[in-house]
Amino acid sequence: MSVIFTGMNGTVAPAVAKVFIQHGVDVVAFDRQLVSIDDVAQMTSFIQSVQPDAVFHFATGPLQWAADLASITKQLNIPFVYISTISVFDGKVTPAPYYPDTPTSATDEYGKYKADSEQAVLEIYPQASIYRLSWQITDDVTSNGMLRFLKEQMDRQGEVRASRSYYPSAAFLTDTADAVYDAYQNLPPGIYNFNSNDDVSFYDIIEYLATKYPWIIVTDKAKFARDHRMLDERVSIKKLRDYL
Repeated sequence: MSVIFTGMNGTVAPAVAKVFIQHGVDVVAFDRQLVSIDDVAQMTSFIQSVQPDAVFHFATGPLQWAADLASITKQLNIPFVYISTISVFDGKVTPAPYYPDTPTSATDEYGKYKADSEQAVLEIYPQASIYRLSWQITDDVTSNGMLRFLKEQMDRQGEVRASRSYYPSAAFLTDTADAVYDAYQNLPPGIYNFNSNDDVSFYDIIEYLATKYPWIIVTDKAKFARDHRMLDERVSIKKLRDYL
């Protein structure tokens, strides 16, 4: 069994690849240095040469790249999974919780890009899957995730001001990786939300992380109040409250 992953130089794809490999799956990286994302024929030839059981698109890049991958995989009858994000929802526009069928409402550039990519993929390949991931809690301040945000806050103001009235969609990266593998193995094509946080405030999350990373100083000075949780009972993922 083999799969193709884009985005293997990023944060999420390598963590998910590790889980797939542990389960005996051959993960083949889509290397943009070797396969041009602007050449449909070259991408098609590469995918045909691998003959994967699925293609996972983790990487950021032109919307057209996602559309082309959807078109190629549809033509070759290969399952396609587009990795999206909680950012397709704007809490100021659409109140949470967000379900798989909640219309996207992003207003920022990144969120609109991901929402537009979702739409493009599904218009081309309705049987593709969309996996919307939460804010990732990694163990590395240099990788893209919550810990880097906390380090930036500490560097800027000497403390992390966390609200007890803010409920973000969040998950440990290792739990997300396990959940992605489980979803691929057990769930039919569709739109899925991957979130570990059912009922934990941002303050509680950071207070827990401070026990692991003593350099974090957390205060409850922030008065920001918002529910930004995605919900999806079909997705099996470890809950944050199990850590706290």
